[in-house]
Amino acid sequence: MNTDLLFEFKADKNKTITVTREFDADLDLVWKCWTDPETLEQWIAPKPWRAETKAHGFQRRRLLALCDDWSKGEKHWSRYDYQKLNFKKK
Repeated sequence: MNTDLLFEFKADKNKTITVTREFDADLDLVWKCWTDPETLEQWIAPKPWRAETKAHGFQRRRLLALCDDWSKGEKHWSRYDYQKLNFKKK
């Protein structure tokens, strides 16, 4: 197992966050984790939250994060806009 993997998190003044990360996993699995809504919902929200995909496309995705346990049904929306996609590469 490679423990020397890249993880970079940058935030700028324009409210843009850029995350760069390498995974020690098969490319097909990593691609599925980010592109298949059902798979993405299994890992993207921290417990006790859960995610629901409300819109899905290869350029934009909208997710709703819900927590019914401790925050009285609090809901948070997130939107992901992809600038460039290169199938199973980037």
